[in-house]
Amino acid sequence: MSEEQAGAFLRRAQTDSALFERLAAVKSVEERMQILKDEGYDCAPGEIVAAADKLSEKELAAPKGSAEQGREVNLRYVVDMFLEI
Repeated sequence: MSEEQAGAFLRRAQTDSALFERLAAVKSVEERMQILKDEGYDCAPGEIVAAADKLSEKELAAPKGSAEQGREVNLRYVVDMFLEI
């Protein structure tokens, strides 16, 4: 498991709306982690959070495109998908 892999995933999440749609379509962190594994990423939810913590709030909040009923998506929203609630 790797924080580098988590960072690579976040960089991809900034531009890949198809990946976002797949992640948003499932309901559990486990299902989202399986999607990441299927895409070749080897990281844990905590590593995704840790990689995001290295980004500025401006980077996390910047709009990354539209998805899910026209709502603007940013990296903070993507990271939140991997938090257990």
